[in-house]
Amino acid sequence: KKLKIGYVTTSLSSTDGRGRYSKSLVEAVAEKAEVVVLTMVKTKNESAIGLAIKTVLPAPSFHPLTQLKVLWHSLKYLRQCDVVHSLVEWYSPGLALASYLIGAKLVMTLHGTYAVPPKNISIKKMLMRIAYRQVSIATSGSKYTEQKVREIINFGECRIIPNGVDDKIFYHLPNAKDENYLITVGALKARKGADLVVQAVPLLSEQFPGLGYKIIGTSDDENFIELLHKLIRENKLENRVELLGRVSDDELRVLYNKASIFVLAARD
Repeated sequence: KKLKIGYVTTSLSSTDGRGRYSKSLVEAVAEKAEVVVLTMVKTKNESAIGLAIKTVLPAPSFHPLTQLKVLWHSLKYLRQCDVVHSLVEWYSPGLALASYLIGAKLVMTLHGTYAVPPKNISIKKMLMRIAYRQVSIATSGSKYTEQKVREIINFGECRIIPNGVDDKIFYHLPNAKDENYLITVGALKARKGADLVVQAVPLLSEQFPGLGYKIIGTSDDENFIELLHKLIRENKLENRVELLGRVSDDELRVLYNKASIFVLAARD
């Protein structure tokens, strides 16, 4: 009998980091186990292997109503599962209650700041405490993330599993030449520090003449995008710094190969 695993996530899609992570993990596990996946309503999921996907979840949040909806859909679609796995911290409390009721083991993946409960008493902290008390095994790509969670809430086993790379998509291009630019890839958020790199480019110009900077990713933070444009103008970097938005995997592979350095100047 195959192990049956239920996954809860926002999407299985290469358009954002969490969706890409979820898609890669679920499709790999589906080769060994039977899987059922719950994703957000109206999500365009990408899967070429015929996964059982239910697009039923509300937008992720720690609101009690959201957790009740996660609980309901988990009980409806995942009740035959041996293991349930939360890939989005915001869905974990509702899934934790469902796992208790259906007798399934709960696995949680901790992606970073979203996994750390608030220090002050709040509904969010109470809900996250429910999830961490129920979890059988947590996984994280960062020992630091585990440490920050344990400073607030104690929980059981945590296994550090570094994020992987799909070498069918990203691989070395032997004829690619270094084109003297830095590259940042990811959702554009202030805490990821692309603005710091923009300000550093002029300081590096004497040692690295003509150094460029390519920023790849999208954002709904209009103020941060405007700040980037302002810094580019102020430093006269219009011909050297590019905001490329979202690009295809084929384009990204080439951009990585031609870059001098990948940089993520995270503030936190």
